[in-house]
Amino acid sequence: MIETKGYLDLAISSSRLVAKGQKYLHVFNIDGDNLQEAIDDPDSQFELESKDTIFRIALSKDGRYLLANTSFDNPELELYDLNRKEVVKRYKGHQ
Repeated sequence: MIETKGYLDLAISSSRLVAKGQKYLHVFNIDGDNLQEAIDDPDSQFELESKDTIFRIALSKDGRYLLANTSFDNPELELYDLNRKEVVKRYKGHQ
């Protein structure tokens, strides 16, 4: 299991649980309704690092996409494709 880094918030869908830390997203792939199995199995989880502090997260209903509100000084939204394990779009300038 990947060591947690002070996770502060959770988002959950039918297929994923995401724990949000200050700069990290820890993603658990849930197969069926056995969350404990996903937590215990290192192969069903991964971690992503943001370039800035993450304030809030929202997970799509199907668990594929995650929107993260980052940065206090230069507000930005990062759209993650969790299947591809990467940021696919950045939105800048929102307030």
